[in-house]
Amino acid sequence: MNPAAITIGMMCLGRIDTIEKYALAAVSKMHDVQFYYFIPEDVRAEDQRITGYVMENNQWVRREMAYPDVVHDAIGRKGKLFLEAYAALSHLPFTTDKPAGCGSKLEKFRLIRQDGRFKQIPHRFRAHQHFLKQRGFYDVARARPAIKSNIRLQH
Repeated sequence: MNPAAITIGMMCLGRIDTIEKYALAAVSKMHDVQFYYFIPEDVRAEDQRITGYVMENNQWVRREMAYPDVVHDAIGRKGKLFLEAYAALSHLPFTTDKPAGCGSKLEKFRLIRQDGRFKQIPHRFRAHQHFLKQRGFYDVARARPAIKSNIRLQH
């Protein structure tokens, strides 16, 4: 693994193996990105270390890790259960696929793109946007709200 590689840490509720963890580890390896997962109790704020799990020889191995460059929050900020972990990692960029009211995907994409370190990594939003532009759907999608507002329902 490239020591200068970007590091993604996925904060999870438990240490149970899931297909998502395997998939993220595999895709990360393909793009020379370091990936590990951890639970909130694994975060040590005093020395900015995390006891995470990395994939080695198709097995999850427990390792002491530095804070990641970005945190994928698989928990979705579940109430007040993990305030200490969130406080310790608050200076890092977060992303989530959970509805947590932490900004739109477009807003997150813009922040990641502005960082510059992630520009060589393909992103689903950029690929989707490129596909729509190629197919001529982009302008149609932008015009859709105006079209809908002109439709009158007949009773």
